[in-house]
Amino acid sequence: MNLNVVLRHELHALINRASADQLFTALHAPQSPIRDRFIRFLALSYADWLSTQNDIDDDDIKKEWKHALKLPPNSFSFTSTNKALDESKAPKDLSNRAHTSTGMEDSASSSLELTNKSSSDSNTPSVDSTTSALSGLNGGGGGVNGAGGGGGGGASPIGNKLQLQEKSPMHGFKRLYSENEELVKKKLVQIITNDQNYQLLAASSQNHELSPLSDPDDALIDVIADEAATMNGGTTTTADKENTATPNNNNNNNVNANNNNSNNAEHESMRKFFNLLSADQQQLLKSKLPLLSDVTTLEKRNEILTKKLQLCGTTFDFNTTNPLELKGIEKKKQMLTEILEYIARFSWYNEQILERCISTISGNLFRALPRTGKNPEVEDEPFEDPAWSHLQLIYDLTLRLVINTDVDKKTMKKYLEGTFVDNVIELFASEDPREREYLKTILHRIYGRFMPLRALIRQSIANCCYRTIYEQYTVRFHHNDDVNAHLTAALTPSISSASPERRLRMVDKKYYQNSTRNENGIAEFLEIFCSIIHGFSIPVKKEHKDFLRNVLVPLHKCRKLEKFHEQLVACCVQFVFKDPSVAPVILGGLLKFWPIQSPTKEEMFIAEVVNVVNAMINHKNGFSWPDNREICLSVIDTLVSCMKSHHHSVAERALLVWGEDAIEILIDLEKKTIWPKIVEAFLDNKHHWNESLRECNEEAMDVFKVRDPQTFNKIREEYELKQKQKQQQQHEAAQQSQPTTSNTQPTPWSSVDDNEAVDEEQRMRVDKWAKIQAMAGLNQ
Repeated sequence: MNLNVVLRHELHALINRASADQLFTALHAPQSPIRDRFIRFLALSYADWLSTQNDIDDDDIKKEWKHALKLPPNSFSFTSTNKALDESKAPKDLSNRAHTSTGMEDSASSSLELTNKSSSDSNTPSVDSTTSALSGLNGGGGGVNGAGGGGGGGASPIGNKLQLQEKSPMHGFKRLYSENEELVKKKLVQIITNDQNYQLLAASSQNHELSPLSDPDDALIDVIADEAATMNGGTTTTADKENTATPNNNNNNNVNANNNNSNNAEHESMRKFFNLLSADQQQLLKSKLPLLSDVTTLEKRNEILTKKLQLCGTTFDFNTTNPLELKGIEKKKQMLTEILEYIARFSWYNEQILERCISTISGNLFRALPRTGKNPEVEDEPFEDPAWSHLQLIYDLTLRLVINTDVDKKTMKKYLEGTFVDNVIELFASEDPREREYLKTILHRIYGRFMPLRALIRQSIANCCYRTIYEQYTVRFHHNDDVNAHLTAALTPSISSASPERRLRMVDKKYYQNSTRNENGIAEFLEIFCSIIHGFSIPVKKEHKDFLRNVLVPLHKCRKLEKFHEQLVACCVQFVFKDPSVAPVILGGLLKFWPIQSPTKEEMFIAEVVNVVNAMINHKNGFSWPDNREICLSVIDTLVSCMKSHHHSVAERALLVWGEDAIEILIDLEKKTIWPKIVEAFLDNKHHWNESLRECNEEAMDVFKVRDPQTFNKIREEYELKQKQKQQQQHEAAQQSQPTTSNTQPTPWSSVDDNEAVDEEQRMRVDKWAKIQAMAGLNQ
């Protein structure tokens, strides 16, 4: 499914669950990116609609927009507010006012009709229709509460002001069920005019002292920071100065007091948000560094770059609702983008800057990895780290440092070796596939460029693989006292009363379920190592063969092999192409870890055996049958037993093996030994319980028979003769086992023969297993 479709569904569900108050807060929170995008979207949609109208003059529209977009500095206001101020300074003709008032009344009537319709259709009233009604009613009559000084031009700003300053927009709204439009109007006017906030705004509009809504910009942050710095010094703040201002008259005094109260409330709210930030986050918000492209001198530019890198080492919580923290997230993103552009375009190399870059990268990347809390086998969509907008830029910075040829290799190696590379490898456990892809590219670049670090990287990768292989099976606790105390205090009485050995096993089981190490990153490790194998020199070194024996082969026994099996097969096949002498090691390991209880893994093993045998048979240096005879015969025996599997998918996959070119070459090398086993398995499958498998078996047997009909018919005749003899022996044994009299007990000759056959089969199995271990070099 497309990610955009999933995102749209999730957002629809989230918005539908939200209440009107929550949506109102989200759209009017300080420095809300949702609000900015929402208003911009509405404006662009309106502009698109205007472009389709034929009866509108383009020049007039452009002039209106240019005039409307003249906003005061460091503030946020609406067009109607500025228009009201202009109209209060320059009065217009009465005819124009009357015309405006009439238009407002018409819009109010239509809005009220929409309001009544929406009220009857839904339990939640429409906010848009209510807002339209508010703006229309404010314009009618030339004033509110008996005051006529505002005129028609001051109505729209009042409605907008009320809409934005309302904390609970649906508070006080009443259902109006009446068919009398005049009665509805009167009721609605009464509800609106009785609101205290509305009365304050109406009084401010009468005195033409509307001020634009304050926005928590850098100026307010500077004021809050200065207050925090001078709190002990007793310095008078801006708000205190505004409170001590002398009013000109009673009305102005009340208006100033109301404005100061609202400003102080907002100021206090922002101060609380600011105090919740850490010292580094506050420093980032207060910083006002110039752009690197605007600085002329190299020394000054390097100094500013170092400061910006230091500020970018600050981390944020991307699930926060603090508006100032959201502003800091956006500011840090802008800084990182600027740093990346500067590093890509200009020569910047300096060891001090390099050290600061490594510190910034370490502070951002080396963290506690987030977890989804969901079952990845059920969830279709991959996990996405909420901090990816910053992490992606940090990974870009890391990659640019690694591939930059201006950086001295010895100096770079000094900062990369040790904990840095180890921590980078540990990050492969991330559940975000985008992060693992970046890490794979970066680690591969480090491995290719810095040769002294190669052994360290291989060892760290091996350690991660060891934990994935063995940690979920062989965890043991040595701090028995702590475990016992924890069990006694926290676990159930049944567990606490168990024996110490039993308790450790139960704790181990709990540890397996909650283990933090998973299969994430193993596929990427194998992709890197596959490219490394491709560059091995011939003959292959012993340390690389040891890596194959100790790491790659045991990876086949992991529970979730399907996550990285494709990459693991590629590594094994690439190893065989480089050195065919490792093929018995791989095949012996597959036979040792053969998953007899997992049909899915068994099918994967069959496919891998075919690939390895194909690489071994078709090697450029040729294939030696005497050297590989024993392991090949063991592989054939395993495939034949898979043909007889009761699981139809396993048996069907094994039937398809005999059509592979490499397997055909292999079984023809010793027909007398191999063909009878295969033909007998074909004939036995005629009585398989699955009908579709019986049909597939007939088709595969016909294809196999065409290769050598004479040998096939001869083996089938011998098989049928053996079956008849076996049935005759069983019939005779059954007759001999019948008692001659009722008092005599039957002689258990058949049970004795069966026991001897079982013992003989067990001895043969033990001998075969010892031979496989000897050939694979896995003797313990």
